[in-house]
Amino acid sequence: MQEKRKQRKKQDIYDLSGGKDYGYLVERQEIMEKKILGGKTGRSLSWEKYLLMLLMAVCCCFIVPQKVQAAEANPESDFEWDGNKITRYIGHYEQCEPVVIPDRATAIGYNAFFMCYGISSVEIPNSVVDIEQGAFGGSSLLKSINVAENNPKYLSKDGILLDKTGHVLKCVPAGRTGNNVIPDGVTSIGNYAFWGCKMTSIEIPSSVTTIGDSAFGWCDCLTNVKMTDSITSIGNAAFYHCTGLTSIEIPNGVDSIGEYAFGHCNNLTDIKIPSSVTNIGDSAFFSCYKLTNIEIPNNVISIGNMAFFHCENLKDIILPNSVISIGNSAFGCCKKLTNITMSKCMKSIGDSAFSDTNITSIEIPNSVIDIGNAVFERCSNLKNINVANDNMEYLSMNGVL
Repeated sequence: MQEKRKQRKKQDIYDLSGGKDYGYLVERQEIMEKKILGGKTGRSLSWEKYLLMLLMAVCCCFIVPQKVQAAEANPESDFEWDGNKITRYIGHYEQCEPVVIPDRATAIGYNAFFMCYGISSVEIPNSVVDIEQGAFGGSSLLKSINVAENNPKYLSKDGILLDKTGHVLKCVPAGRTGNNVIPDGVTSIGNYAFWGCKMTSIEIPSSVTTIGDSAFGWCDCLTNVKMTDSITSIGNAAFYHCTGLTSIEIPNGVDSIGEYAFGHCNNLTDIKIPSSVTNIGDSAFFSCYKLTNIEIPNNVISIGNMAFFHCENLKDIILPNSVISIGNSAFGCCKKLTNITMSKCMKSIGDSAFSDTNITSIEIPNSVIDIGNAVFERCSNLKNINVANDNMEYLSMNGVL
């Protein structure tokens, strides 16, 4: 009879455990019964069993929490150090695993976790008070960055790293896909914040006023960006190598387009530049191969070096009268460029500004006082360069400068 009862206990525990064999608990219970109840067992002692079960339940309240402990920090040997700053993660990041920063760390250096493909999450302790830009860029399986609640400099929301005020978005893990949501209250998207993310679209809320350098660099899957007119600044290389973008509308509040801001956006065919822009930075649209037309607004004063270099499908350019300078190679290697309407207020044309284009003629206004070297080099179809008669620095004879 006792053996049958024992087997029934095993079966009950097996059923309650979802099919796992915890039969060894029966033997442990039998031993405890004998110790606590003086060797008495059986159905006749039901109240003693209830007491025993109550005691075991109370014990479990203290025992179970011990199994749910904070993750143990990675050994210091998993990192390269400069004092208390982590300069590089060298752990076993070929596997998809979490990384817990040890309390020794007070800083995480530039590119410390750059393209660490195997890490799934990062836990940042209270001791870390400085995280340099690009620290986690390109870690393609990284889903979340979690900051200790009492960290004095940083916080995290839904696995996204922000400064302590919640106003500056520092890093969105590159392993995020689909549509990303920028947390409420963010006013600035920091340098490298989304670098290498595989998201497909992003809607930037009206609270955001600045987009930092390389903020969306190398987001190859990004096809749709919505920005509001609250944005006043787009940083250098902000959307560099976003090869999925086909069109972009720059907000009306932006006054300057940074260097390489849309460089190597190979599939970009349509760009709308607002009248608020006064400066187009160096290489701003470098190698936008599919760009066929661009309207430069009347408030633009300067066009930087290589601003439209190698936009090989660009055909026509009208430079409004507000433009006074064109940088070196600004329209170089625009091989299908056939027509250029020059600003009547142009003062300076940089070296190789129109080299390797398909232009056939060009008019140089009287305002021009500086023409660089090799401006029209390898323009094999150029027949005439005509300089205004009242230009004080240059003249042309029979179409020759």
